[in-house]
Amino acid sequence: MTPYFFGETQQQLFGALHLSPASKPEVYRTAVICPPIGQEYIRSHWCLRLLARQLARKGINVLRLDYRGMGDSAGNSEETSSIKQWHHDVHSAIDFACEKTNSQNVMLIGLRYGGAIASSVAAESSKVNSLILWEPVIDATEYLQSLRAMHKQMVDLWVCKLQTPNDSDREEILGSIYSRQLLDELENTAVDLDTINQPQFIVDLFDRRSAYSVNEMQRFMPVEDENSWTNLQMLETSWLRASTGRQITLMADEMFCRLSEFKQLGANQSPAASSTAPLLGGDLTVPTGTASLR
Repeated sequence: MTPYFFGETQQQLFGALHLSPASKPEVYRTAVICPPIGQEYIRSHWCLRLLARQLARKGINVLRLDYRGMGDSAGNSEETSSIKQWHHDVHSAIDFACEKTNSQNVMLIGLRYGGAIASSVAAESSKVNSLILWEPVIDATEYLQSLRAMHKQMVDLWVCKLQTPNDSDREEILGSIYSRQLLDELENTAVDLDTINQPQFIVDLFDRRSAYSVNEMQRFMPVEDENSWTNLQMLETSWLRASTGRQITLMADEMFCRLSEFKQLGANQSPAASSTAPLLGGDLTVPTGTASLR
């Protein structure tokens, strides 16, 4: 793993690049991981690091990104005033990953709200060849309501309430301060996966399977993991999903094999621009012992 700062001089982004020892320049197997935001970014950091290492061992180069104002990137969270700024960060990460790995296009892997960001970027960029969405946030309004409910629980200390910033300019939610402008914009956005042309592999909890209308460009894998995102007692514990991470690694390898079969990994070759072939139209190979695909 090699750390890098990249992007615009006034807004340096941090990325951790995991180069695969087995990969070759002509293979074009590169992924960019889009993490969650806020407290979920902190909880899932170790899990995504492990995922990146597993992908690299499977022959996939990986760049882990910190959005502006988060992690080791420049700025702080309340300085971000628009979701488009996060989209811009992912576009910069794609360009940087392509440059460092000699690729023309990449796979985006998004966890939680990182899945919503990755989906929006995929709709904007011809450099994205595929998506893996891990428990993605589809309904941002419901997502914010859930975070605010947890925050309310957290600051209610029974005898007295803890006061946190919440005014016309900013709001603190579970330890992260966001601009009001960003939250208003986020609350009025929704993700429509059916409008995305790139093939998508969706991993989500079994009881949320009805939220997806799987088509010929999508595959859905239900998992029986615990839903701890809304559990206040788990707020400061690491979110580790080793078994699911291994399945995602195998599916990422399978998707790259499919993309290679349909000649979608070369220069200027993105599924959105050059082919209507159903890259995920057949049954994907699922390793023994993993959940079945629907």
